[in-house]
Amino acid sequence: VDTLSRAWVCGRGSRRADTGRGLYLGVGAAGTSLKPEVEDINFTLDDSSSAGWHALLGYRMHRRWRAELDYAQLGEASLAPSQSLEYTDYNASILFDALKASILRGQDNLSLFGRLGAGKLAGESDLNIVEDSSRQVLFGLGVDLSMAQRLTLRAEALSYSKDANGAGISLLYRFGDRKRARNPAIADLTDQVKPSIVAQSRKRQSDTPVRKPATAAIRKRQDRPETSAPNTRPVPAIAAARQQSDKPQRTHQLIGFGINSNTLTSSEQTLLDEVALDANQSRARLVVTGHTDNQGSKDYNQHLSTIRALSVRNYLILRGVDPVNINVIGYGVSLPVAENASSAGRAKNRRVEIDVY
Repeated sequence: VDTLSRAWVCGRGSRRADTGRGLYLGVGAAGTSLKPEVEDINFTLDDSSSAGWHALLGYRMHRRWRAELDYAQLGEASLAPSQSLEYTDYNASILFDALKASILRGQDNLSLFGRLGAGKLAGESDLNIVEDSSRQVLFGLGVDLSMAQRLTLRAEALSYSKDANGAGISLLYRFGDRKRARNPAIADLTDQVKPSIVAQSRKRQSDTPVRKPATAAIRKRQDRPETSAPNTRPVPAIAAARQQSDKPQRTHQLIGFGINSNTLTSSEQTLLDEVALDANQSRARLVVTGHTDNQGSKDYNQHLSTIRALSVRNYLILRGVDPVNINVIGYGVSLPVAENASSAGRAKNRRVEIDVY
């Protein structure tokens, strides 16, 4: 149950990171093996190794399903003694993401996919060649690795039903709706946390005593000694911290967030388990602050920093910490701890800090 709960709270965004629909473009290069079957001519195959390039237009229609149109120049096969046969391919394919995983601290940024397509594989030569049929069935197996918010690196092996095989790399650029591209997982987590915030607000309202006009009976009771504190309503964490001290007793720092990610790593979850245990025993007040690097717009980073802090808050609540004792602040890019000029510095700035009061 504990493992499933962690996966739901801290991994839900990761599993749904690539659900957004949208167009993408790609270009790439490949090494090919071309073996034409030629009959009734005085030429033989001399060299089947070649190289080519291709361009594609794709559309993601589902988290695991995509469709692509592809144009490719596959290179040429050399025929002895002095001729060559050039191949051009036009095809339409369906891709299925069979496996998704997170590496390099990303969100489902590795996809293993299979391809099934059909199209036209045309050969061109100075020879007077009559093709039996240019229709082809295409099979492929590849890997996509998301390198940035909109860029993906692809490696793929392809096989045609006759004449051609190849393997190569491509670079893809994703378009799509801007709001979706900002990371749908963030919106999902926001929706997930809102009910607990509303419930907390209602609880605070219900704890507030209702003032009524004084009566004789009430005046008599006021003369009796009080047996409990006059105001037991919990004090918000930030207000309580200011009452106690301007400086926290200690600060925990979580540095492990991927680009555009609010996913907690296993080491961060271990640290949060210790923070939760300490907070439950000492009833400490916690102020959770989220931070980002300077990549992207100011508004987006402000929202992302808040969501990172909310993911930590939600995990601590799962571990038994009273929501009343946790406050969340998103600082966006305003409080860096390192220079944003380098990738190492930006990685340090993608963080969440927990001040314990």
